[in-house]
Amino acid sequence: MNQTQLVAELAARHNLPKPAMQAIVSDLFDTIQNTVAAGGEVSIQNWGKFTATTHKAGTARNPRTGVEVQVPQRRRPTLRPGKGFVAAVNGQ
Repeated sequence: MNQTQLVAELAARHNLPKPAMQAIVSDLFDTIQNTVAAGGEVSIQNWGKFTATTHKAGTARNPRTGVEVQVPQRRRPTLRPGKGFVAAVNGQ
């Protein structure tokens, strides 16, 4: 399911126009993204926790040329699924 399909599904369920639902979904994703980018976390009970993890700098090797390259430190967004989400995926 992509974002357009998600918006259509939610708009149908809640009897709202698609543009209004698109605004709600976009605001939700923007809020999660901005919070995690600022170093915070977003926790949704029984669903999951969005955080950013830091990966340290290091060296890697280009497999084609064998040349070592420096990989800078970076942050990566992560989602740790909650028990309810995991149970639903596993059909429990």
